[in-house]
Amino acid sequence: MMTFSDPLSAVQAALKPFFEQQTRENAAKDEKIRDLTRQLEGQKADLVATRAVFDRQLKEKDATGKDLARQITELKEEHARSEASKRALVAEIDDLKNQILELTNEKQGLEEKIDGMSDQSQEITRLRTKNKALSKKMEQVMKIFSSSASVEASDGSSNSDSSGQEEGESVSGNRPAKRHRAITVEDKRLQKAEETVRKHPNDPKAHFALGFNHFRLKNYDAALEAFAQAENRKFDDWQLYYYQALSHSELRDFGSAFQAIETAIEMAPSESQGNVLHVKATILRDSGDKAAAKALLTEIKGHGVNTEKLEASLR
Repeated sequence: MMTFSDPLSAVQAALKPFFEQQTRENAAKDEKIRDLTRQLEGQKADLVATRAVFDRQLKEKDATGKDLARQITELKEEHARSEASKRALVAEIDDLKNQILELTNEKQGLEEKIDGMSDQSQEITRLRTKNKALSKKMEQVMKIFSSSASVEASDGSSNSDSSGQEEGESVSGNRPAKRHRAITVEDKRLQKAEETVRKHPNDPKAHFALGFNHFRLKNYDAALEAFAQAENRKFDDWQLYYYQALSHSELRDFGSAFQAIETAIEMAPSESQGNVLHVKATILRDSGDKAAAKALLTEIKGHGVNTEKLEASLR
């Protein structure tokens, strides 16, 4: 028995330092693991805190993004309202322009009537003056023939001759001078437009106004020349081409009229499209293409423009 235990004890004694070494190493490893665990726990806590900060910042940014999105939506709505107001204002301005043109035409007619009445008043005043002179002459002649004495008759005859000469001079003095064509309001406007062009030769609006006044007086060649000067000076308005088309059409230059009216159609706002298309239809009609003119009627009516006279002319 002693013989067996001695080798075992010897082995245990030999392995004891190894086990003790392993135990110390394991203890060291456990301690290291605990240190690493503590470090990981600390890092984990830091990460959790950082994540909480990030979550808070993300929520704040999300709230900011939603607020910006709401502001963008409000700005878009405001822009849409502004555009609608702008379109309504453009329509109102075009309507006012049309009203101004109508009132201008009406005013011109009234002024022409007033000028005519003024001419009539002057004529009436002249006739009344002449009538008074003739009445006076008749009274003098009656006095002459009512005289019974020959001497008085002779004197009356002399007086009659003298009186006749005087009356002749008086009638001649009241004879109206040769009448010339009265200067109309349109003539005065044309003169004013010409004066404006002389003062401001580089103003495109001045040249357009000159052309418009020539157009109203049916001076279509002069109107087109003034419109060309306005166009050369970069007058960029659909009405320029609108009146160019009308002037070319009046001169039976339908090719140029078509070119101008197509440009007017491209530039005119939607509120004025009906009037521009109406002019195009009349140009087509006058050029002999009634079928094409009829094809535009539906579109013209869609813009609220009356086409009764145009339709009647296309039958």
